[in-house]
Amino acid sequence: MRRLPFEYWREGPLYWAKFVSGSTRPVQEHWPGLYDHDALEAIDFATGERFAINNNNQEEIAVYLRVIWSLLSEREVLGNAYYWTGDAGDLLKQGGSIVRWQFEVDAEGPPSHVEVKGFTRARSSVQIQPPPSSHDKWMKDKTLLFRIRDRSELVTLLQSVLGDASGEISLFGTSERRAHLITDWLRGESPPEMETLLDSDELFIDLSIGVDIGYNDSIFIASKAPIESRLQPIVEEVERDILDYEKRINAFLNPDDALRLIEKLAGE
Repeated sequence: MRRLPFEYWREGPLYWAKFVSGSTRPVQEHWPGLYDHDALEAIDFATGERFAINNNNQEEIAVYLRVIWSLLSEREVLGNAYYWTGDAGDLLKQGGSIVRWQFEVDAEGPPSHVEVKGFTRARSSVQIQPPPSSHDKWMKDKTLLFRIRDRSELVTLLQSVLGDASGEISLFGTSERRAHLITDWLRGESPPEMETLLDSDELFIDLSIGVDIGYNDSIFIASKAPIESRLQPIVEEVERDILDYEKRINAFLNPDDALRLIEKLAGE
């Protein structure tokens, strides 16, 4: 049984890959310590801060982030946190670059359902109490792009959006020179086109996580170069590690041993 069944297709100049969770998530056997307060407390910092894993969004999160970072680690990465951009800035300790457009996927619905809305007008959360500042009000129809410099910042970006019914982040894998151009296009008055934003060797990745029941997980990847030959070897390696993890994880493992297995699953 495939655990990360990506679909591949071409649409005009763009190659696409898509994963959407069905009735089950990619990792189906979980460490029971995720549901045990004392066991989880022993490695809570490691599971939460390093992998964004908890007893709701579980080991599958480590798998998604492993796949994504395997594709992006050698690139200049721009990241956006959908709606919760202020929280992302606080956690990343970055000011970010203000833009008008962000990518949106609606993954609410039955298993395997997803609706791609594409680039939509940005929206950012505005606090009610204490009353928002004039800058907060001005930012409500804008968002921020952050430099994601390593895997830990990718985890932090995702953590910033997991306090709602669903969370979504989007990422551009580009170069230092092109990062400025992408930022400028996302500041324009008109919605950008993906084929305009991406150069021949760049990647766009959107990750959506269902937190509440009725929301699905999804990964969308776009590139002007074929994706399958790059992505599928990563996926197959991850799927083998998922099966190995499920054979080894059990209720008798102490937290340190469980953490070592999670580290291997995450590709560390």
